[in-house]
Amino acid sequence: MNKYVIVSCSSRENNQSSRVAAVINNLIIETDGKAQTEIIDLAKTKYQEWNNACWGKDIPCKYWRQGSKILAESDGIIFVVPEWHGMIPPALSNLLILAERNELAHKPALIVSISGGSGGAYPMAQLKGFSNKNNRLCYIPDHVIIRNVSKKALMPEDNDYKHLLYSLSILSAYMSALTSVRNSGVVDYDSWPYGM
Repeated sequence: MNKYVIVSCSSRENNQSSRVAAVINNLIIETDGKAQTEIIDLAKTKYQEWNNACWGKDIPCKYWRQGSKILAESDGIIFVVPEWHGMIPPALSNLLILAERNELAHKPALIVSISGGSGGAYPMAQLKGFSNKNNRLCYIPDHVIIRNVSKKALMPEDNDYKHLLYSLSILSAYMSALTSVRNSGVVDYDSWPYGM
């Protein structure tokens, strides 16, 4: 049984990320009846800002303890990311700093970038380029960019909907493959804790 976590990455109220995350959640349930899904909505759940206290044994934020557990129990992650001034939102940056190898290592992730206009490519590039060194998250080669998102109904006849379905099937295949990597016994975080 695949366990998906969908992260709605906007911290704004009434945002498009939450709507698209709900569509993705329904797609997973419709296409894989045995799947478990959980949505982390960064507009509703506010994690503390990362600081040195986060290195201690007692995580200082009860919400992060819960978020950490949800991510740690997942097999794959989907980030629904709005483009803010050509970048990912600060709440997502903070989540990726808080999350370490215990939550994300050797798990596949699908990026679904959304834009109110014709953008959406920069969040994908930023995430794939700079967000997985210490946490060892594995972004799959496929990604989805939904442009003019507020005008999209995301119905079965839409190309963006079809692209989501296809990319979710690729993610599912990676989830099975990377489970075997995590269970292989070759991972050694004591000797190599930081990915370099």
